[in-house]
Amino acid sequence: MFRAQLTDVTRHYVLPDARFRTVLDRVSLTVRPGERLGVVGDNGSGKSTLLRLLAGLEAPDDGSVDVEAPGGLGHLAQTLDLPPDATVGDAVDHALAEVRGLERAVRAAEAGLAAT
Repeated sequence: MFRAQLTDVTRHYVLPDARFRTVLDRVSLTVRPGERLGVVGDNGSGKSTLLRLLAGLEAPDDGSVDVEAPGGLGHLAQTLDLPPDATVGDAVDHALAEVRGLERAVRAAEAGLAAT
């Protein structure tokens, strides 16, 4: 089961004018197996940063993040790196590309097993 422990986590970002913006300041959080977690807050309050830390996509500037996620952990970014003229279909294709690749690999393995 999923388990997470954040201990005294701090995360800063450098702004275009070279100032630092502290998004998370000494945050501690425990999520035990079977618990549910809702993340609510104003824009810029650190919700996405917290989720990226839990997913292992970012590291804290200070503190520790320990996550156990048997079966893996996924994260879908709020924004995609797509050209300005991209369609909704393009965004869906981009978001599902890895999953569709895995599906193709499973189907190929199934076909190989059926042929033997």
